[in-house]
Amino acid sequence: MQNNETIRPFLRGALSVSVAALFAKVLSAAYRVPYQNMAGDLGFYAYQQIYPFYGIAMILAMYGFPVYLSKVVTGYLERGEVEQAKAWVSFFFYRLILLSVAMFSTLYVFAERIALVMGDINLTAPLQTVAFSILLIPLLSVVRGVYQAHHQLEPTALSHVTEQIIRVIGILCLVGLFMSQGGDGYDAAVGAALGSIAGSVGAIIVLLIGYRSIAWREWLSRKNLRMLKGNRNTPWFRQSVYICLSSLVFVLVPLVDAFTMIRLLGVAGIEGTWAFIEKGIYDRGQPLVQVGIVVATSFSLAIVPFMTKAVQGRRLREARTFTELACRFTILISGAAALGLFIVMEPTNILLFGNSEGTHVLQVYGFSIFFASLFVVTAALLQGSGYVHIPMIALAVSLLVKMVANVVLIPAFTTVGAAIGTIAAYATMATINVVALSKLYGGLARLVANAQAMLVCFIAMAIPASVCRYLLSLVVGEGRMEALLMVLLTVAAGILGFLFAVLRSKVISEKEWDMVPTLQKWAKRMNHLFGNT
Repeated sequence: MQNNETIRPFLRGALSVSVAALFAKVLSAAYRVPYQNMAGDLGFYAYQQIYPFYGIAMILAMYGFPVYLSKVVTGYLERGEVEQAKAWVSFFFYRLILLSVAMFSTLYVFAERIALVMGDINLTAPLQTVAFSILLIPLLSVVRGVYQAHHQLEPTALSHVTEQIIRVIGILCLVGLFMSQGGDGYDAAVGAALGSIAGSVGAIIVLLIGYRSIAWREWLSRKNLRMLKGNRNTPWFRQSVYICLSSLVFVLVPLVDAFTMIRLLGVAGIEGTWAFIEKGIYDRGQPLVQVGIVVATSFSLAIVPFMTKAVQGRRLREARTFTELACRFTILISGAAALGLFIVMEPTNILLFGNSEGTHVLQVYGFSIFFASLFVVTAALLQGSGYVHIPMIALAVSLLVKMVANVVLIPAFTTVGAAIGTIAAYATMATINVVALSKLYGGLARLVANAQAMLVCFIAMAIPASVCRYLLSLVVGEGRMEALLMVLLTVAAGILGFLFAVLRSKVISEKEWDMVPTLQKWAKRMNHLFGNT
């Protein structure tokens, strides 16, 4: 059994990785607002068209390949097979190089054709620029994975934070420079791609120079390949994708929009620059939804480790209780977040993006928070139960749903149709996962049993928020500062009404609050806020 001196640093490292991931998600959403303000909706559209390619590469390099590699290498190290571990790392590294070169070459060489499929030839240069980020996958993945195999998680955390900070600063500086020199939205997208590459290079520098506890020449030598025994045909790519599935979802669904929306808007009669701008306005919803998902899932995901431990201990009744609690918390918070965003969308749109263009589209788009959050949590619950393939099936089906929905709905309802298609995709994912969990744990009856209480909580939030929003609209103007005041007061009124209802309705019982330390602390704070004992 590991002693406390070994466990404590590992736990600190795990916490640092979690905090770094949360910081990166919030920063990744936040910088898009000043980006849109500088580059305009056309520039925002151009960047959002190429972002999924970068997003897929960096998710694999952060969550997919390193975690899978560390899992295999840890097994070798625990058996004392150090040389075999080095051989496997070298094998994995050179496999990744071949894969990344193939992916880079495909994207770079066929960038013009891909841009034509997207419906905008001007995306060629941004696509070719972002292709270079793929070449950094092998080194980022392997170095992080080896550190993790040695239970050193701080390098991964620090490199991730460094990557995001340099990336955001680089993007905003380069975009500001290009636009100040008369560049257009496509030049801004090239600048954003260069800033992203700079962030990844910064992460590599931190990993190789900031931490020197690993002799990398020994771990990445081609000579090690001679010592490799077995494991050459393991499904390493598939397993890596499984691991980072929940993160990949949020770049694959927008990727469908990137390839289909412009041409389908043309079918609807919106062509050329107008179509690009409409897509850019629609893309305003992505950072709002992203932040909403982070907020909605933060508490629920804290429950997942307890469920996983119960499954490993074969305490199925306890696992079912934690599963029900996690799902109920997700429905409760994500439902409130989606409804609240609907109420404050217009002033939020003005506050962040300078005008109210596309508010009705963003109001529809915002409801994807509910289903996307439910998918994230249920996918984690299924993975914790050992059913990693089900979320993968859900993702595949949902992407098909998204493509069909876009083809049917965008020509009829333009960007509103795309928003509905996004909701349909996430709803499909969530439904498949919930049905699987229901079969696994004999039905999630408590979800239905508490539906009425949750509805009361939503109403208790919506009424004061709507009244506050309406009254403020009568007395304040339409500028950004006025919008800020309206958002803050409306959100405050909604949160107070929601928290009061959650405590009074007992939608979460006292026993359930006490089951998870994080939830217990928040329950005590809320009771103190409302004077409950």
